[in-house]
Amino acid sequence: MNLTPFKAPKSFRSKVLYSFLSFILILFVWIAFYFFISGKQKQLQQFSNNLTQVQNQFLESNRHLQYFILSGFHEPVFYTTEKQKDIDTFLGSQQKSIDVLAQINTEAQANHINLDKELNSLSALHRMLVDSTIILKSLYLGKGFKDFGAEGRMRSFAHQLEKDNLVPGLELLMLRRHEKDYLIRGDANYSAQYNILIDKLLAGYAAGSPAAVALLGYKTNFNSLANYNSRLGVINNQGVYKNVQTIINNIGNTYGLAEAQAAQEIEVMHNAFKTILIVVSLLLIAVVIGLSVFLSKSLTADIKELNRRLFAFVDNNFKTTEEEDSKAGEFVPSTTETNELYTHFLLLKKNLKHTFDDLEKTNLDLKIHAENQQILYDEMHEQSEKLQAKSNELYLKTDNLRLMNMQLEDERKKAEIANREKSVFLATMSREIHIPMKSIVSSASMLDGTALDAEQTKYLKTIKNNSDKLVMVINDMLTLQQQGQGMHN
Repeated sequence: MNLTPFKAPKSFRSKVLYSFLSFILILFVWIAFYFFISGKQKQLQQFSNNLTQVQNQFLESNRHLQYFILSGFHEPVFYTTEKQKDIDTFLGSQQKSIDVLAQINTEAQANHINLDKELNSLSALHRMLVDSTIILKSLYLGKGFKDFGAEGRMRSFAHQLEKDNLVPGLELLMLRRHEKDYLIRGDANYSAQYNILIDKLLAGYAAGSPAAVALLGYKTNFNSLANYNSRLGVINNQGVYKNVQTIINNIGNTYGLAEAQAAQEIEVMHNAFKTILIVVSLLLIAVVIGLSVFLSKSLTADIKELNRRLFAFVDNNFKTTEEEDSKAGEFVPSTTETNELYTHFLLLKKNLKHTFDDLEKTNLDLKIHAENQQILYDEMHEQSEKLQAKSNELYLKTDNLRLMNMQLEDERKKAEIANREKSVFLATMSREIHIPMKSIVSSASMLDGTALDAEQTKYLKTIKNNSDKLVMVINDMLTLQQQGQGMHN
């Protein structure tokens, strides 16, 4: 079998076209492989984002559970409809997390990520959390609040005992105190004291009597309430509430382990993808280099010769030597394109010679113009420096005026403070003197109505005259002080 040897096309355009198509083909191969790797990496990133999203939704749903435990069970609609938005939202979110985890597990298997153990553990924990939360909700329904559940029935019997005066008020007050102490503090000692006291009261009444029936109902519902509190464990941090919190913590820890494991495996896959991409890129680069070496001889032979002649022309300051002119006819381009380019190059050399002659003349004119521009620039620079010096001087004067204004403002404020302190002192002293003087005048008037001898009457008259004058002086001082305050305001 004879093989026909490959013949490179003689047309420069054909050579370039074949070379371009070869490189485009290699580029398409690299791009296709790159997009394949990029798609795989995006799938891994989406898987990581989905896992993070379901974890964030779980953390957000915990807020609804806490709201329910703190205040949601206070809502009357919870006891009439057995529905409450926070606890129902939490349960719905957990069921949704179970469904999403199943989808994530499918994605993990599709992406060859080994997370079966962690994801199955998370699904099981979420189911346990749903079951425990349903029990928690039922315990809150049984426990009740105010007029509902065990607490509502307990309060009803307590109000009946109080309203109908079935037991002495002091004993009922002690029972209610033990009840409140237990509900507030959750200490079992208060519950025990309550039962001791109510058993003592029950012993004093006949069975079936209204007091015994009410006390027994009061006791039964109190103990039922205490039992619900104990099973819930909200006060003593035990029971169902503790179990729910433990499951939540376990879920959080498991999410952390799953994320760490996923991140580790995704990082390994990313590194593998990078390695594959680098290897393929290096192989394609090697192919490109081989093609470049193979095609360079046929593509660049004429161009190299043209470059050599062009650089020789440039190195000679765009002047043609006699040696170059003698060799001009020795070079015969192999393609029509390079022949046309060489013809244009010879024409360019001729035109450049005339152009450079004109440029030398223009350059001389520009040099003279530049010298004139430099002189003008130096003059403008000197004027600018003078203006800057004047600006700095004005800035210093402005700064001094600002400091003087600040000092004057401080002196004015100090004077106002001194005037206010003086006014306050005068007003205080005037009032402090005015009150005793009014007392003296009043006492003197009362003394004037008693039997006095002539000498005592004389002394009393002197006291009254001087007291009246002093009161007038104090009133004048108060009037002046009020006028001064009015003017100041």
